[in-house]
Amino acid sequence: MSKIGFFLIGLFIFHQAFCSPIISGPSSPSFFGDQKFPSTNGQISFIQNELYENSIDSNQYFIGSGDVFLITIPDDLNHQIKVIVDDNNCVVLPDFGIVNLSKVNLRIAKGMLREYVQKRVKIKKGDVSISLIKTKDVMISVFGVVKNPGTIKLPGKMRVLDAVKVANNSILSPISEIDLRQVLVTNGDSTCSYDLMQYIYRGNIKENPYLYPGDNIQVNNAVSKVFLGGAIIVKDTTDIVFPIKKNETVSELLSLFNATPSADTSIIIIKTGSNTNSPEIKTIDHKIAKNLVLQHNDMIIIPEKENYSQQLQVMVSGEVKKPGIYPMIKEETSLQNILDLAGGTTNYANLNRIVIIRRSKISRKTQQLSPQVPIAENSSVRPEINSAIIKVGVSSDYSIITVGDIKNKLMLEKNDEIVVPKKDRFIYISGNVRNPGAYEFISGKGASYYFEKAGGLTPKADKTNSFVISAYKDVYQIKNIKEINDGDILVIPDSQESKRFITIILPVFQAIVTTISVVFAIYVYSKGN
Repeated sequence: MSKIGFFLIGLFIFHQAFCSPIISGPSSPSFFGDQKFPSTNGQISFIQNELYENSIDSNQYFIGSGDVFLITIPDDLNHQIKVIVDDNNCVVLPDFGIVNLSKVNLRIAKGMLREYVQKRVKIKKGDVSISLIKTKDVMISVFGVVKNPGTIKLPGKMRVLDAVKVANNSILSPISEIDLRQVLVTNGDSTCSYDLMQYIYRGNIKENPYLYPGDNIQVNNAVSKVFLGGAIIVKDTTDIVFPIKKNETVSELLSLFNATPSADTSIIIIKTGSNTNSPEIKTIDHKIAKNLVLQHNDMIIIPEKENYSQQLQVMVSGEVKKPGIYPMIKEETSLQNILDLAGGTTNYANLNRIVIIRRSKISRKTQQLSPQVPIAENSSVRPEINSAIIKVGVSSDYSIITVGDIKNKLMLEKNDEIVVPKKDRFIYISGNVRNPGAYEFISGKGASYYFEKAGGLTPKADKTNSFVISAYKDVYQIKNIKEINDGDILVIPDSQESKRFITIILPVFQAIVTTISVVFAIYVYSKGN
């Protein structure tokens, strides 16, 4: 065996046994000092991977097993090496040696690799380039107030909040229910507490660290809470109850939030003693707020300035000459006023279908609801009620105001959106007809006419429960089949008999056939033997 072979074997054994912080390769000055970077010999990979390191915070991301680096040497051939961090958090550099990257962040790791290579390769110009081209996968555990507690495998680019969401079906529970102020992360003998609301509201990335292999994340119930309202900006207008930390002051809690332009920031109204027989409402300044410790069920209100003139606005979209955002005056600006400011409607506007979407009535939580997310798991809630609540969340139909002929009388509200649909020469048919698709709309024609145009109903069609959908951007109305207008969608669902056949009778029949086939196969096999 050659000397190089013996050397590589010895280097490998030494690495497995000790994995010292830096173990140099052969120390011959001529090999590292005078020689250019060694030829590939099958050891160097030429990488075409797209680098995505820019999305990673190099000061917070800690290197671990499975991270992959690309090392580029600026020699005549511009050599590239792909190296993978092993289970001992070490990197083996072909022909060079080993670098231990235990407990170092990405920035330091890149510096160590660059320095190690540059000392051993003669470079005419430029610097060695080090890039992270793939992050490790991590096995972590999430326990506590989540829907799917247990151990999960996630990409190393994810952070603690991502893991909490994944363990909760990708939906963050209401702020009032879980204690995001004190999420515990244990790894080995070390336990850290993180305030994820500092990240959610203030963007403090240090309170939402990257995941590391072996992390155990504990999410607890929110025990101590306060009510917060008034001229303050929250992520969701329905969030009015927030968890607090032990011995947290009024000022410390309020530092999470931004005040609205209308806020009177010189004073704070607070109700204390709600858990006692003598609650007290008082007005305090910020000096007192710095030292006043919050208690469970306290209430904090940030008042608005007296006689504050709010800047209100509405949006116009669709077939107007100048769509966009326009200012309005409360109780004074009408729909017609805004249409005039927008230059009026175009020749393509369907004036009979102009609507207002009252955006202030649509909360983020109802928009998140879907048929896959049941509202109430309690069996005492009737299915039809559950279905109706889901429809509310999905369609937001309650927010649609039909304009008709009252453009001058209809007063607008803050954040209203005026939608002016385009004239549509078609009606759209979906579901159990022989030829679903778009068909010319003819005023006065009923559903039966369009069924016939679409080739008639299929045997599994439920004509009685057919319905019409009128869509306006991201909201829609479900209407009676007798109310058909141009641009509507006519839907013909499955009949109950068809659903029963597909979901009950057909599976039972398939199971019987399968059982008979298996029994027959066993019989034939036994006869043959």
